[in-house]
Amino acid sequence: ATIGFQDPCGLSEQERIKTKPSFRVVPSINQGRFNLEINYKLLSFEVRIYNSSGHLVAERNLSDNNREFYISGLKSGLYLVSLINSNSSLIQRFIIY
Repeated sequence: ATIGFQDPCGLSEQERIKTKPSFRVVPSINQGRFNLEINYKLLSFEVRIYNSSGHLVAERNLSDNNREFYISGLKSGLYLVSLINSNSSLIQRFIIY
């Protein structure tokens, strides 16, 4: 049996989870070539990439059509990618080897 939860506003907990903005870097371990998979409709946003020291190493404005990245010349290590628009800021980690 499945047990559901309904709040007074009419949204189930499962529906609320599906609409939470998030994204992931695919593949998360890469050589500087990756895609951003976003589960939320963001028409345009700014992408910033930081190294493990917090220095900005790349930035670019993206539209819904182009989510592929190829960044050459970065050393192996841990990086952060930040998606920023007028409503939110989201961060994920990835590794360049």
